[in-house]
Formats: sequence, C-alpha cells, structure tokens
Amino acid sequence: MFTKQKIIAAENNYTALGEYISNLNVKKILLVHGNSFYKLPVAEFFLSLKIPVVHFTEFTPNPIYDSVLKGVDAYRENICDAIIAIGGGSAIDVAKCIKLFAFMKDETDYLSQKIIPNKIPFIAVPTTAGTGSESTHFAVIYRAEKKFSVADKSALPSAVMLDPAALKFLPPYQKKVCLLDALCHAIEAAWSVNSSDESRAVSFEAIRLICAYKNFYLAENPSETCRTQILYASRLAGMAINLAKTTAGHALSYKLTSKYGISHGHAVALCLARVWKYMLKNLNCAVNESVKMQLPKTFQRLAECMGCESVEAAISTLQTFLQELNLAEPLQKNFLEKDIDDLAESVNVERLANNPVSLNETAIKNIYKLILSGKF
Repeated sequence: MFTKQKIIAAENNYTALGEYISNLNVKKILLVHGNSFYKLPVAEFFLSLKIPVVHFTEFTPNPIYDSVLKGVDAYRENICDAIIAIGGGSAIDVAKCIKLFAFMKDETDYLSQKIIPNKIPFIAVPTTAGTGSESTHFAVIYRAEKKFSVADKSALPSAVMLDPAALKFLPPYQKKVCLLDALCHAIEAAWSVNSSDESRAVSFEAIRLICAYKNFYLAENPSETCRTQILYASRLAGMAINLAKTTAGHALSYKLTSKYGISHGHAVALCLARVWKYMLKNLNCAVNESVKMQLPKTFQRLAECMGCESVEAAISTLQTFLQELNLAEPLQKNFLEKDIDDLAESVNVERLANNPVSLNETAIKNIYKLILSGKF
C-alpha cells in the first residue's frame, strides 16, 4: 500500500509551501541543495524566509558517507528541527541519510546500526524528473567506493513540492538521462516479482505519461503543462519502485556507469532493452508459475502504454528511442573476456533477485557483449 505524502502546490509565489512550513512550527531548517539552487525561482522564497535556514551543500553526485557525516554535524550543531531537500536524487538521498542518522548515538559507524525511525519534518523538492527519490524510503550512498542502500519508512519525505519551473534549468543531456531513468523505473517495477495490481497500475500510468509527453519535453522550451506531467510521471515511477523495487536492468547497470562513465539512466536503459528481449524469448525461465502466468499480460500492457500493438514492437520502440537520443555508448570493438567477467561479477544480486525471469551467468555475459558491441 502506498504511504500518503502531502503534495504542496507550487503556484502563487510558493504560498502553499510557506503555509505548510509555518504550520510545522519549526525553529530552524537544514536546507540540502546543490549549486544550481540559486538559479531556481524557489531560491528567492528560501532566501527571504523568516525562519532561519542553514544551507548544506557539501556533497557530490553519487554522494559519499563522509558528506552525510558533515550534514549530520550541520543539523546537530545548528540545532535544526526540519530538513528540506531541493535537487536531484543525490540531494534528496543525502537529506534522507541525515534524517535517519540525526538521532543515532554511536557516531563511529551509522551504517552498521539499526535505524531508529524519527519524525523530523522532511520536505523534498525534486529539480530533475528521473530518480523519483522524493517518493521512496531508501537512499544510496558510497563508502570506500562500495555502494550502500539505507532504508527506513521514516526516510520517505512527509511532503513533496513538484515545481515545474525547476525543470526549465535542466541541461538537455540531463533531461534525456533522467527521463530514461524514470521510464526504466516504471517498466521494471511493473514486471518485478514484488509487483501488485496496485503498483502495476501506477507504473502503467507513469509510462503512458512519459511516452505521451517525452517528445514535447525534450524539445526546446516545453510548456509548463508538459513539465508538470513529466514531474508527476517521475513521482509515480518512484512510488512504484518504492513498493516493487527495481530488477535486472538496474542490477546490470551500475558497473557500466563506473567503468565507462555513462550516466545511470542511460546505463539502465541499455541493459533493460536487452533484458526485456531476453525475457520475452525465455518465459519458460520465469521464477515461478504465478509469475509465468502473469508476465505475458504485464508485457502486453506495457506495450499498450507505450502505444504499441505488440511486445516486440514495444521493445523495438524502446531501442529506437535510445538511438534517437544520440547518447554516447560504451562501444568496444575489441573487448576482452576479462572485461565481460568484470562486468558480470559486479551484478547487484539484490536487484537481480527481483527479476521475473532468471538470468544465469551466460545470459548476463551475453547481454554485456551485446551492449559493448552495439548489437541488439
């Protein structure tokens, strides 16, 4: 079941946001944001807010544990009693971790401790349409180049403001890769072994909206209506993975990002298109009979949401969309077997376990070979 969040309207110079913050009766806010914050219309609102605001910006994309520690220190030392995150997935994930670690007593290693839920007011204002982090109860941080997932229901923002004005400042490249991330979230959540009728309905609506508005959104100066719909679709996709989790597309993607320097959303899409084609040909390898019965229906519904009559056409449409985005791919004409082995060994087994069709080592290696050779 979906956890309810307060959705704050972004109109009228952020009047609703001001009223919501006022009703919280907080004394000092920790505002987590990146450098792009000062370009946003909402920046003026916070710079003129009568409640004291402590700005925390000491983090990078794919945030590290040490950055979160600095954020926890900033929250405590300034005696803050609320957290607001404005930014993409990194800003929101850092804010989530600060919230979860804020009341932990043992400061030697927060990651090894049991999380104690807390009720620190937490508002998220996403400035990209992709991660859906504003709708999930988990965050990703890195320590010593190792990825850690931090999760607790109290990490879910209590309120979200979807501000279409924020998307006006996204560079074209970021718009593309974030849109791919949202689309992949929705597709993977729909077929995940953890999916339900409820989560699939949300996934399907997210896909329908993305496919309906993607061309308008990626064009120059998309309308406010278009930006609003894409933001909403990204949130829906986040809600879906919050329940159903991601699958093989994500499981295979992480090393592609770190090894070849391509964006997360692009890496996932490269994997997902080929995983979907593999699954369609290997339905007999479904993880159980219930999934085997449901999966063809899910695939067909996904195709319909993408405006396609058949699953084969949907897979082809996804691949064509990737090509039309003209993103650089990790092509290697003379890749070595050790490159494939390195990629295969990196697969996230937790995400892979959510996939409805089993992928053995041979299948995984073949998918990586297709990606590096540019074949489909």
